[in-house]
This record gives sequence, structure tokens and C-alpha cells, in this order.
Amino acid sequence: GGTTMTQDMALLNFIYQNAEMGKETIPKLTKIVEDVNFRRVLEDQLTEYQEIFNKAEEKIQKEGGDAKGISTMERVSASTMLNLNTLLDKSNTHIAEMMLQGSNMGIIDITKKLKECPDAEPETTRLAQRLLKMEERNLEQLKEFL
Repeated sequence: GGTTMTQDMALLNFIYQNAEMGKETIPKLTKIVEDVNFRRVLEDQLTEYQEIFNKAEEKIQKEGGDAKGISTMERVSASTMLNLNTLLDKSNTHIAEMMLQGSNMGIIDITKKLKECPDAEPETTRLAQRLLKMEERNLEQLKEFL
């Protein structure tokens, strides 16, 4: 029924916005990070965000929805982005700490969103779970750079 469609679109837009944040943020960081291993981790994350973003965008368009950009999330993370752009402390530890906080928030948000959208399509749910697993992997990888 209608609920499946609504929940599916809500979850898709959430995934889309979340991945868009990563896609926008990480290139700013790779410019700053000098550590080769850290940069490799960031580049892998970027690739994964891009794939998830593209899949979400494709599905939104296929279902005739409007891909809602990061307007709402942008406001929330505007401060974070400013911190990234004006980083005084460019140490691995500091950057890893900020990213860990972001991934932690991501894990909480995705988990809540999945609970709010139990009737979303399996394909969409799987994409959200892929994003969740990615954020959990990010936590593990980022801990090394603290």
C-alpha cells in the first residue's frame, strides 16, 4: 500500500542525503591528510559513498520520486563542514576523531531510520544496511588513526 511507498522513499532519501554528505566531505579531508594509509582509508570510504549514492539516486528516479538534496542535513552539519574547512588542527588524531563522531551519529541515525521504515522495499533496506555496515567499518578503521 501507500505506506510501503512512503517509507521506501523516506529511507531512500535518507540514504541519499547521508551518502551525499560523505561524498562532499571526504574530498575536503583528502586534501588535508598527509598520511598515506589514512588517505587510502578515506578514498575507499569515498568510493563506497559514491556507489551507495548512485544506487539511491537511481532508485529514487526509477520510482518517480524527487531526490531531495542535503538541505536539511546540510544545516545540521554546516558547523561540521566549517570545522573541516577551517581546520586548525590538521593532525590525523583530530581528523579521525571528527570523522568517528560523524560515523557514530550516522550509525545511530541509520538504525533509527531503519526502525521507522520497516515496510520499505527489501532492496532499499539492504542499501541502508550496507550504509550501516560501512559506517561500522569506518569506526574500526578510523580508530587506528586516533
